Amino acid sequence: MLTLYYAPGSSSMASHLALEEAGAQYLTCYVNEDAGEHRTEAYLRVNPRGKVPALRLSDGSVLVENIAIQTYVARTYPEARLLPTGPEEEAHALSWMAFFATAVHPAFSHFWAPRRFSDERSAEEGIKVRGLATFHGHCREIDARLAGNDWFLGRFSTVDCYAFVFYGWGMRAGLPMHDLPNFTVHKDRMLARPAVRRVLEREGVSIG
Repeated sequence: MLTLYYAPGSSSMASHLALEEAGAQYLTCYVNEDAGEHRTEAYLRVNPRGKVPALRLSDGSVLVENIAIQTYVARTYPEARLLPTGPEEEAHALSWMAFFATAVHPAFSHFWAPRRFSDERSAEEGIKVRGLATFHGHCREIDARLAGNDWFLGRFSTVDCYAFVFYGWGMRAGLPMHDLPNFTVHKDRMLARPAVRRVLEREGVSIG
């Protein structure tokens, strides 16, 4: 049995959505980051990096990082068609997910947790402002990509699961996300999916 270690509303939601969309049989383990559970000895034995998501496989081994977990889920449950099978199309999917992991997520982290990036308390406000502006710019790029497209790759995929997380983060940060019409319609399209609603209910997260 698979076990997903997750924190509500975090980037782990991307993997949570992929598992639910795939119809996988899995357990969930809530990691309370606010209480520091991701830094405990018990959790560090699961993921020494002290982050979510982590996916324990049936053989006891553990996968970490959204791109790896989502790709594993897509390939393990091919009937769900969560990733394209052609090499060029798959490369485009991985390119978007890499952008999310290496650019969009870090930009938000600079806004949300600026003290991680400087020992000088006086620098934190500048880090927050620059991080939020960069994140907002990435959201505008996502919005532009979705113009005229229901989904990133022409049909629903793990890329859509990952992007959905950032709409919620933008709302949490107070950004005018409804001014991004294509991204907003994409969010509404995601909310219409039963698997998405189940994950939001399980995590206790609302994205309006």
